[in-house]
Amino acid sequence: MPFTKANNTIKKLLLILILLPTTGFSLNSQLKAIIILGEGDNLSDKQEDITYMENIRLFLNEKNVLVKTFYDNEVKWEDIVEEAKDASILIYQGHGIEWKKGYGGFDLKKNVSSEDIVRDLKLKSNAVVLFQSVCGGAGSSAGDDIDIGLEEAKKRILSYSDPFFKIGAKAYFAINTTGGVMDFLIAFFRSESIQQIFNNSVGHFYEKEIDIRYDKSKYIGIASSNWGGTTTRTTWNNGKKTTEEVPSIKNYSIAYIANPDYNINYIK
Repeated sequence: MPFTKANNTIKKLLLILILLPTTGFSLNSQLKAIIILGEGDNLSDKQEDITYMENIRLFLNEKNVLVKTFYDNEVKWEDIVEEAKDASILIYQGHGIEWKKGYGGFDLKKNVSSEDIVRDLKLKSNAVVLFQSVCGGAGSSAGDDIDIGLEEAKKRILSYSDPFFKIGAKAYFAINTTGGVMDFLIAFFRSESIQQIFNNSVGHFYEKEIDIRYDKSKYIGIASSNWGGTTTRTTWNNGKKTTEEVPSIKNYSIAYIANPDYNINYIK
């Protein structure tokens, strides 16, 4: 009898030791996010962008998300690649880039192409990519003088999102309205689906152009606005700011590509 009890005790201790590493990993597991600000045109605008992204960082920290930020114009792509390993959330705000093959990449000190993203970036499987006010990211660009049309908007969105899907991301959301990414994250951490967030972002001020199946696992949604009148357009060329009043045109300003049911549980 004593021998049997001793064996049972040892077995229990061994079982506890086996389970401890698994339990510890579960308790210490943490989502990771990367925030990238592209090249700034002037100090005041860049500071506003940093303030906005810092608010996002603080929100994510409150949700127990580890956040790495890249705000400096001198940031190197290699540093982003190193820190982005296993990131489940990637946020980018900055200029869009149009190449001969279409839109894509990041506007950094040294421009990053779609090919660079596919070759170098290693996000965690099922990651979500969020674009805030990126020309072409949701369709329209600040330099558009006419309604580019739904097909061109779709082409730009697919061009931007495609490299991220090639490396394993499962959702892409782009929005040009002020505070749009923060609003997305608040809803996302309430476990709302990406389609729900898209619909709520459209609201009363935008018109849903499409929200249809894109392939066997994903939908594509695009929303536009056409308020008429004139608008103030600000452009930068070699550091020189130009402001002009131009006729308002139809703008494609909100877009997503993902499984419509995609939510935070996909990355947890």
